[in-house]
Amino acid sequence: MDTLIYSPFEILKIIESSFSPLRCVAELTDYEQKIKIRIFDNKDNPLLSFPEEKVSNLKDKNTLFLFIQEIRTRLDETFGVKIKP
Repeated sequence: MDTLIYSPFEILKIIESSFSPLRCVAELTDYEQKIKIRIFDNKDNPLLSFPEEKVSNLKDKNTLFLFIQEIRTRLDETFGVKIKP
């Protein structure tokens, strides 16, 4: 079974587009080895900030999906914000 592997820039774009209507800013750091994520509400107030996550941990479709789901769950539990998949 083939596993879809994403590039660091594809991961960045997928993450940034996964939290609409909130604004998500994802930034590659450490020579594209890590990604830092910040999520803002509709008034541009910061809601969540995630320390640098290793890009190598997010390269396949399943782990990236689980990571995004984890963030969505945290948004729901902490702020009552439900993000549709």
